[in-house]
Formats: sequence, structure tokens, C-alpha cells
Amino acid sequence: MSTNEEVILRSSIPVELQERVYACRNTLQFFTIPIGMFFGGFMVDNVCEPFMVRYGHLSYLNMLFGFGKGSGAALMMFILGVSGSLICIIMGRKLKRYQYREDML
Repeated sequence: MSTNEEVILRSSIPVELQERVYACRNTLQFFTIPIGMFFGGFMVDNVCEPFMVRYGHLSYLNMLFGFGKGSGAALMMFILGVSGSLICIIMGRKLKRYQYREDML
């Protein structure tokens, strides 16, 4: 969680509700970690590694991710990085209309 988010949450949520809001947020945040690890491992073992075994000999894939064991994990990290960046850009543009102002307090 970033400092900006912390300031916004603490200043906009009534004190008597903060513990409930933080408990819900933390539950959702930490509950998804093992789920992400499971699906990430599944994707690397069953999708990315076989893909790199089949198509890893292509020069551009070999140059970017290497060849052999671990190249599927590199491909997965690349996919996560690109998709995460795209999601941030898209959501940033959609949420641009929401602003936090100190006079709202």
C-alpha cells in the first residue's frame, strides 16, 4: 500500500470504521497471494514452458527470454509486466476524473 492511499483512507474514513475497512482490505489483499502463486505456477509449468520448448528456437524469443529451463518463467514475467502496465494506463485514464482534494476533509 502506498503512502498516498494511506493518507486518503485515513482522512476520508471515519475513525470508528477504519479498523473494519482495513481488515477487509488486508483480507482481500493477502488472500489473493496464494491464489496468485498457484495460478502463476500453473501458467509457467503448463503454458509458458511448453510454449518456449516449442517456439523458443525463434531468434527474437531466444534473444528476449533465453532458451531452456527458466525461459518460460521469463516469458511469464514479461507478460505480467506488460499486462500490469497496460492495466495501470487504462485504469489511470478512466479514474482521472476522480480527484482527492484537501478541502474535501
